[in-house]
Parts: sequence; structure tokens; C-alpha cells
Amino acid sequence: MTAKQDRRYNMFLAVQRLCLESDAIVSLNPAFHRSVAALAALNSATSAAQRGQAVNVAGEYSVKDRAKNTLTHLLSKVSDLLAAYAVEKNDDRLAQRAVYTTSGLARLQDNALNEIADIVIAEADKAARSDGGDFGITPVLVTSLTAAAGAFRETKDAPRVATTERSTKTRTLAEHITATSRHIRRKMDKLVTFYKETHPEFHKQYFESRKVMDLAGGAKAEKPDVIKS
Repeated sequence: MTAKQDRRYNMFLAVQRLCLESDAIVSLNPAFHRSVAALAALNSATSAAQRGQAVNVAGEYSVKDRAKNTLTHLLSKVSDLLAAYAVEKNDDRLAQRAVYTTSGLARLQDNALNEIADIVIAEADKAARSDGGDFGITPVLVTSLTAAAGAFRETKDAPRVATTERSTKTRTLAEHITATSRHIRRKMDKLVTFYKETHPEFHKQYFESRKVMDLAGGAKAEKPDVIKS
């Protein structure tokens, strides 16, 4: 939420708060009473969009990086064990499929890393079901590698999803701010005239609440938006 949006939103909340505290007066005009309920709904939607906008994209990248680091280290370890196993078995095919280092794996694109993980898991599973245990290729190790690969897959798209979600919420937030401003100006500011003579103090407080507070500590009345029909 930008500073300008924040000031406007606080003004919306101030108007809502005044009207809720003055419910006995507000209820005298059913149309105005309904407009207050609509304002509350708009403010609630703005609050939800604001929370969505606060998605921690950097945090998602951090989680992904940790998952990738765990996977690459395990893949490198299992690859070394498979390479030794391949030499013992004179298995050139396996030897060619077990040549991965941690640094090399870390440089791979996500999809390529997932493909290699599938290959290494399959080969390690075969060895573990045979006599790979003598080389440290155990079912427990295969399970750990499979879990690490699964964890990385779950976090692989998290940063992109988080970025998209934040962008969507940012647009939605702006739309809510605009809709609420129009609701207040086009409807509530007109309907509140009903109270000008019968409840002048409420009428005065309403427009005091309508002032947008400046970050410097002062207050300024909003300039009417030019709204094209």
C-alpha cells in the first residue's frame, strides 16, 4: 500500500468508525445506514487485499534455496556412491549416469535438476534393492533423497506464485481504494446532507473524518475526483 493509499484508507476507516459509533443517528436514514454497511464491506475487502500484498517473496526464495541446497548435496553424495558401485559392477552405463557434483547441480535449471533427481533416485533404488548397502546405498538414503526431491518440487514455483499473487493483490487494492472513494463521494457525501440541520454536530464530524491526514501530521480536505460517467 502506498503512502497515499494508506492515508485514504485511514480516512475510510475514520468515516466508518464515526458512523458505527453514531448508529442511533445513522439509522434515522435507511439509505445512509445501508451505505455505511457497504463502506464496511469495502474496507474489509481492502484489508484483505492489503494482507495479500504483504506476501514475502524474498522469504519464498529463501525456502526454495534451502530446499535446493539440501537436494544438490544429497544428489552429489548418492552420485559418488553410485559411481563407486558402478566400478565394482563394471557398469559403464551407470558410471556415466553418476557424474554429478554439488556445484554442477547447483547451476542447473530447476527442471533439469528434477530430471536428474529422478534418474539418480531410480538408480539408487535399484542398487539398494540389490547389494548397494555395502556401499552405503540404503533404502533409508533413497527415502531421504526422494523426500528432498519432493520438497524442492513443492517450493520450485513458490517465488513465482508469490510474485504473481502480490501483483494481483496490488491491482485489487488500487481498485478497492478507487471504488471506496467513489462510494463515499457519490453516495455518502450526498446522503449525509440529511443530518445537516437535525444533527449538525454529526454532520460536522462526518466531514472532519473525511479529511485525509498528511504524513507530516496535518490534515487536508480531499480534492474531489473528476469522475466520468
